[in-house]
Amino acid sequence: MTDRARTVRRLVALVAACIVVGLGITFGIRWWMARQPDSQAAPPAFPVPPYSASRYLNTGPDTKYIGSAACAECHKDNHKSYLLTPHSRALADLDPKAEPPDATFHHAASSRDYRVYRKGNEFRHEEVLRTSDGTEISRIDVPVKYLIGSGNFCRSYLIEVDGFLHESPITWYTQKKKWDMSPGYDFPQHWSFERPVRIGCLHCHAGRVEPQGEAIHKVTLHEQAIGCESCHGPGSRHAELQRNGKPPPGEDLTIVHPGRLPRDRLEAVCSVCHLSGSAAVLVRGRRETDFRPGMPLTDYRVDYHLDSGGEQMTVVGHMQQLRLSKCYQKSEMTCLTCHDPHAPEKPKDTVEFYRQKCLSCHESRGCSVPLVERKRSQPADNCSACHMPRGDTDIPHVAFTHHRIGNHSSRSATKERSDTPVLVADADLSHLGPIENQRNLGIAYLKLIENENPETARYSRSSRTGRGPISKPCTRPAYATG
Repeated sequence: MTDRARTVRRLVALVAACIVVGLGITFGIRWWMARQPDSQAAPPAFPVPPYSASRYLNTGPDTKYIGSAACAECHKDNHKSYLLTPHSRALADLDPKAEPPDATFHHAASSRDYRVYRKGNEFRHEEVLRTSDGTEISRIDVPVKYLIGSGNFCRSYLIEVDGFLHESPITWYTQKKKWDMSPGYDFPQHWSFERPVRIGCLHCHAGRVEPQGEAIHKVTLHEQAIGCESCHGPGSRHAELQRNGKPPPGEDLTIVHPGRLPRDRLEAVCSVCHLSGSAAVLVRGRRETDFRPGMPLTDYRVDYHLDSGGEQMTVVGHMQQLRLSKCYQKSEMTCLTCHDPHAPEKPKDTVEFYRQKCLSCHESRGCSVPLVERKRSQPADNCSACHMPRGDTDIPHVAFTHHRIGNHSSRSATKERSDTPVLVADADLSHLGPIENQRNLGIAYLKLIENENPETARYSRSSRTGRGPISKPCTRPAYATG
């Protein structure tokens, strides 16, 4: 054997020996590590909170939305009556001919001039900023895309820029019959046309809306107006059952009937949009659009209010104020007691209509104020004028009916608190557990500061910058998704 061959054999043997030793060391280390305490093990899984049980079959993700047009095929009368409600006009395409008159006005706080006018088939909003000597610095002139709001109290507007929705700084206030700054814009440095319309606000004005990708204000409007499925839940199971011609012998559980829900779950349907406290936090793993009628709201969202003792009426605070009423606490009354979303016609005399609602419970024990005295101030003997008075809200130029039913005239003014008010949940949260509740409460305090509520200055070292609320578009609470 040549020297070259011997050298090759020795190298091969050496490499083989190294491989054997390496494999032995590797398996030996693995065997040793397997016998050691697992101090570096991955933390246990932390699942998102589970959903509550429901007897209705359309509350899960497997049931699809089909739109109000499909519902109206079989429920023509119900759909026709629903169109009489303000909810059916919460978000609409804009008709320039139906809008209030053209006008101009000056906003002194921001030194900006505004104009509302029509150009061809467009309804346009314009903003001009000038120096003190009148020199124009900037001009924004945009067509309006959508009307948001039923128009009963105000008409606000949305514009679209490259597919993204923004709020216009101009609003028409129906009660005052005037153009003025939109809610949250009466500041020296406001949003102008840059305020994003987030999904958390829009989904209360639309039938069904979803975000496009990760953008917070680029959305897909599957159904523009609030519709049947907003209160009854997705209808694919119910439609399939009816098409097959095999309705169940008893109650049809493929679609939610709000009138047959327990009070807390009926309230959840309304509270999604009519309960707005100091802060709202999404339950971990949920999105703004996940709520299903027939389920508890706290499966999706937790609302908090400051225990400051105040009673200011807010545009979307009906539910919280109703719960303070003795009428509510001592009975089984719900929103549907006074508000019928399927009334065949609007009441011709609203004062008498709601008076009869009161007398349905209080006829045997009428008002303690003598009739002559009542009619001196209220010729129509209007119960709600005293017990549910209209008053200013958190939005300038908008007065709403106070939903705390009671004796408002004798209620003393709220005293200034010396201590710091704390956030209190609007519902029982024991089902979420201590860790989830600590997480939600912590985020709620962060949102409280971001919302720049007048009572939140004591929670933050920073002061107001002169700009409007940084995270609170429209009147819905700012949601937290962390």
